[in-house]
Amino acid sequence: MSYKVVYAAIAVAFGAALTGMILNEGREWKIETNTTTNASKKTVWATLFHMKRWKDWNDVFHIDLDGEPELEKEIRITCHWPNNSTDTAREKITLIDPPHKMCWEYQEVPTWLLSTSRCITITDEVNSRDDAQENASEVTHSKPSAAGATGILKISNIEIFGGPLAPIVMALKGFVIKDGFRLFGEALAAKARSVEIDSIMTTAHEALEARA
Repeated sequence: MSYKVVYAAIAVAFGAALTGMILNEGREWKIETNTTTNASKKTVWATLFHMKRWKDWNDVFHIDLDGEPELEKEIRITCHWPNNSTDTAREKITLIDPPHKMCWEYQEVPTWLLSTSRCITITDEVNSRDDAQENASEVTHSKPSAAGATGILKISNIEIFGGPLAPIVMALKGFVIKDGFRLFGEALAAKARSVEIDSIMTTAHEALEARA
């Protein structure tokens, strides 16, 4: 192959990349998964907030940080993806809103190349009796309380990507990232429920011992 052909191929690739940057300027891509649980918001938040303990109950995301999460604190997250690949990234915590939401952002490359913002939110799945009736087919296993809430929480994993590298990340890793988010959400819901069941069992055991 002649150098002219190589140079031409490089020029075409560069032109395509530049065109992609121009066309995708300002555009965002989003990955979102949702999981429901009947654990309390307090328990789900406590399980989420203690990030260093994530590795004890989920196989996807492991966190290294000094102390507890704080605003502007950097964390290192190791991602063990379902396809057996592994990524490690330096992130910065940007929002802590107990017991509702926590967010962090990617720090490895300039944001004009790739920006990411990941948030995990905990919200009420159904907020009123009217909503409960409208969504009866979706939440058939739960009855509205006197206040109108079903007692079901929604755990959302959301990551928003921007910059010229975002479509490349989405093309190469989008499906596996979404699958990892789904597995993490299911593990978080299961762990929170397990904590509450253990607490109930402990309380019952203590009550029995007190009567003996």
